[in-house]
Amino acid sequence: MTEAEYKPFYLESVIEVNDQYYILEGYPPYEFDENYFYEIHIEAPAIHFNFQDYVDTFICADILSSRKLEIYYGSEYYSESFSDGEIEYKNYTFKKIKKASETEWKPKFQDLQRRYNKLLNEKLPAYVINKDKVENNYRFIYDNLVSSGKNYGIKDDSIDKPRVFISLYHLLSSLYTQYYLEELVSSPQTKVLRKDWNIDFLALETKFNNLLKVNVDDYAVVKSQFIEIYTDSFNHMLSNIKHNYKDIDESQYILLFADVIKKLKQT
Repeated sequence: MTEAEYKPFYLESVIEVNDQYYILEGYPPYEFDENYFYEIHIEAPAIHFNFQDYVDTFICADILSSRKLEIYYGSEYYSESFSDGEIEYKNYTFKKIKKASETEWKPKFQDLQRRYNKLLNEKLPAYVINKDKVENNYRFIYDNLVSSGKNYGIKDDSIDKPRVFISLYHLLSSLYTQYYLEELVSSPQTKVLRKDWNIDFLALETKFNNLLKVNVDDYAVVKSQFIEIYTDSFNHMLSNIKHNYKDIDESQYILLFADVIKKLKQT
């Protein structure tokens, strides 16, 4: 596969029909049309790829033959994506399906979308202030621990070898803040890709009501969300340490991170 051939699919949800058959719901950014929903059906006899790990990120299937394909994951860019090699499959189908109830419910959805976006823009500045406060507190705590020598046995030349703490140090600065405000007011029921404009409207109405109620001026609310993001990111990178750095004791990294988070919760 080349860069030009790489057509990523943004994965929003996964339906496991059985241990060999998956329905992937999301959309292809390169040909997205709001009047349709999109599904990829993959049936493979011995697939070991965990699609759930890549919800809210990009995947791409490279069809090599009538029996083999290769799944790329982790990025919308080919140069930054990964693959675990070829797998055998029985069926691969990409489906673009017209959404129902367009005439009656799409105008209502669009009106609510305008009101939702207006409220989102009104709430965003206070959310950003508290997001920045979380980030500054995290950095201050980490810097103090490292400068005091409390590294839980991690050698100075190894602490950033796997780039875990460097990545976490800059994590919130790299996030698309509006997306995470929307995540704060979302629920599993509102994040599943919808197939009907009426259901779209009801899902957005739930988000709108949640956005009305959430107090983004409350530092504790925003802090709790980003502590979860820090923790999920650390746990994801921890598997990379175990796989690529055999000489590093990951338990030392776990202790240092836990100490940082403990102190962050106290801010």
